[in-house]
Amino acid sequence: MKNKILGILLTSSLLLTACGGSDNKTNDNQYGKDPNGNGGEPANKPLTIALTNTISGIALREALLSGLVDTLISGTDLALDNVSCINGTVKITGNVLQFDQCTGLYETDANAKVSGKIDVSNNSYSYEDFTLSFPNGTTQKINGTLKLSINDPVRSVESTKIVLDMQIFNSAKKLIPVNYSFSDYKLIWTSSDAAHVQLKISAKLKSTGNEGGDFNIAFDNFMTPFELQKNSDDDLVGYPYSGTLTISDLNQSKNKITIQAIGVNQSAQYVSLGDQDFNKQVPWRELLEY
Repeated sequence: MKNKILGILLTSSLLLTACGGSDNKTNDNQYGKDPNGNGGEPANKPLTIALTNTISGIALREALLSGLVDTLISGTDLALDNVSCINGTVKITGNVLQFDQCTGLYETDANAKVSGKIDVSNNSYSYEDFTLSFPNGTTQKINGTLKLSINDPVRSVESTKIVLDMQIFNSAKKLIPVNYSFSDYKLIWTSSDAAHVQLKISAKLKSTGNEGGDFNIAFDNFMTPFELQKNSDDDLVGYPYSGTLTISDLNQSKNKITIQAIGVNQSAQYVSLGDQDFNKQVPWRELLEY
């Protein structure tokens, strides 16, 4: 791929939510729905287990290159490599990519139709009303800019702000608007050697409209970055063997979540303090599906 900024695999999950559910019954919905079906909770209502898990899953997917930013970069790189849409078109004029009902480059499993514009000038990917429309009537619209940098062995992506506006189904099967807004996003990939990589991330994320409740978080592992193995194609192999991701609730400072790597081929240590208090080991795959 032309940029392949992060050396990642294309994901076919939804842009921000996980593609599958967890066996953990407290995580009853990929959008973090309250198990009782209550909606419209104020931002400072105590965190439920379901919302705690949802927050953790979103932050971890971003940290391990399988979230919103990962998907946007991967699909854009496919288009820049002149990979054709299965249906629809993408037209490249200078530094601008114009999508019209294009399928197959983003969200292939869900057969989303993509329309909108991306400007790839100045070492950045700028998304303007970049919209994915799914067969079931749900939509995801992205606006914002990702600034890319490659100076091997270090690669990075930054964003002052990137916004995702979604139309999703609530428990009553009605479409509702949900907004996610990332700010101060910074992800750094550093190759330690031919077989190992260090991942650092720092970002803020605010969400409104979800049935499970609004949230406003910051997540960071700059002081304790994730360490992982990689192959010769720069694809990640397995899960982190060291490092800790810390998630802070910006509305209620007592709430703090950590996801810690405790060794090669080990589960993650998943700890929550505040409204939800627990300390347990959970398989990485399960956490990524929250």
